Amino acid sequence: MPTATNGTHIESPIKNSSQHQIDNDDEYRRELERPADVIEDMRQMGQRQRVKTILNSKEFRDELEAIINDALKHGPHPASLIALQQISELLLPHTSRWTTVSSLSRAGGSVIVPINDIRGVDSQGYSKSERLLRCKLASLYRLVDLFGWSQGIYNHITARVNQELEHFLINPFGLMYHEVTGSSLVKVDIAGNIIDPGSTTYGINRAGYTLHSAIHKARPDLKCIIHLHTPAVAAVSAMKCGLLPLSQLQHRIF
Repeated sequence: MPTATNGTHIESPIKNSSQHQIDNDDEYRRELERPADVIEDMRQMGQRQRVKTILNSKEFRDELEAIINDALKHGPHPASLIALQQISELLLPHTSRWTTVSSLSRAGGSVIVPINDIRGVDSQGYSKSERLLRCKLASLYRLVDLFGWSQGIYNHITARVNQELEHFLINPFGLMYHEVTGSSLVKVDIAGNIIDPGSTTYGINRAGYTLHSAIHKARPDLKCIIHLHTPAVAAVSAMKCGLLPLSQLQHRIF
């Protein structure tokens, strides 16, 4: 070990350099061994923090309020729609498969398709409880689509309206999940006969309703049935080995 003229010891710069290299290697090794889902969680945490900072900024709130006020006074302007689309893409970074503001405006001429569209004379045909149930079920369709669990116009969510008459609500076969509203839901009986077609002329997918009607008939205590093909389940079902008992949660199924 090098010694100074006064007898004190001096750390070798070569040793310090090698120790620093080892520390860096350990950090690099930990980074490589970090699971992909943990890396993705950390990345999303950073995104959420940036979004939170933007949402809490006064400049953002002022600009958003100006866009809304302008839309209320003069109707939706193309520049405002683009701004709202950019905001939605900022808040929902994985919106490539979801309906954006611009596509909604092209489809229906408005920025948002309302869930509760049962108003005026139309509301007189429904009881208060059915109006509430229709809005809740339409909201559930929107949430399923928001979480990426929908597959176009396929799969269904049904809700029991009347215990005595065995009437149920189901989505019209032709609307995307983000397009379902309270008035568009179709009321059917246990056999699939349409009691109320709702605000569309699409009808229902009778083959799809067969599964729901069988469950509703066997379990009259159930108020709602959700039939989904989530990406993870679809991927496992496509594998020859199927679901393997490799974790604690999977052992519960077996």
